[in-house]
Amino acid sequence: RCIQKMTRNACAVAFLEWAELVESRRRDDVATRRLMEISLRRSMNRVVYASFAGWANETSERRRRRVIVRRCVAKLARRAREEAFYDWRDAAGDAARLRLALRRSLTRLTQRVAYAAF
Repeated sequence: RCIQKMTRNACAVAFLEWAELVESRRRDDVATRRLMEISLRRSMNRVVYASFAGWANETSERRRRRVIVRRCVAKLARRAREEAFYDWRDAAGDAARLRLALRRSLTRLTQRVAYAAF
């Protein structure tokens, strides 16, 4: 009887040790699975973050290029207006000089005619 009890006890201890080993492996598998899921989620988040960062970078770059183009167009328009203004100013100055020269020559002619009369 004592031997049977001891063998049953040894058998029970072996079974308990085996059950504990199986449970620890199951826990390890669950922990490993959780770690793998976390790693996979982080990896997916990196992919999502990388694509979002690329989109955000492209958007800000496009906005920067739009500002540059707008400034260039404004500069060209300003230059065209300035050139038109300067051309008008030069033409107005030339016209004023021509009017003055014409007035002087007319004055001389009229004075010659007036002097010739006396």
